Amino acid sequence: MSSISKYWIHAFRRNRNGVPDFWQRDFFEEVRKSEILEFLYDILDKQFRAYSRNDQKCSAIITIDVAMLSGILLLVGSFSKAGTAVLVGAGIAFAFLVSSFVICLVHSLPRSEAHVGNANDNPRVLAYISKQSRDSYYGLIQGLDIDGLVRMTSYQVLGMSYNIRRGQRILRWGVAMALVGVVVLAGVVPVAVFQNL
Repeated sequence: MSSISKYWIHAFRRNRNGVPDFWQRDFFEEVRKSEILEFLYDILDKQFRAYSRNDQKCSAIITIDVAMLSGILLLVGSFSKAGTAVLVGAGIAFAFLVSSFVICLVHSLPRSEAHVGNANDNPRVLAYISKQSRDSYYGLIQGLDIDGLVRMTSYQVLGMSYNIRRGQRILRWGVAMALVGVVVLAGVVPVAVFQNL
């Protein structure tokens, strides 16, 4: 007899009150926890997509910053009669664009954990996984039950939300600095053209 059929025979064995053991067990509690785990996986999937979108936006800002910085250097180098106003304006735009570039580079630094206090025991966190040997990690995963999976996944959801919010704050600053730099540069170019007519 297979172990599966033994389980079902045991599950439907009746106790003293005539109720199958199946209903005495925490079957429905396990099903509910499995549904919670699926819900958490769905949240994680959405968070990974949001994190990826932040990275894509950051890459776009870095590209714009580099193009604008190149434009400033070309502008200052190509006009022979660059007045003080043009040089000051180009310097201000350059400073804002460099600030945006540096801020976006800080956002690009990889983060292995969000410092929510679970990096020492969460097998889903990169900082914890990298400290384990192959066999110890396998043993840890084998020992997890549904409660542990729900707890660890909920910790990861929390950590990812911290990382996403941090990235969004940094990205806002990067966009604001780039926008100021572009506006200042847009005001400098007509003045430089006028001075060199």
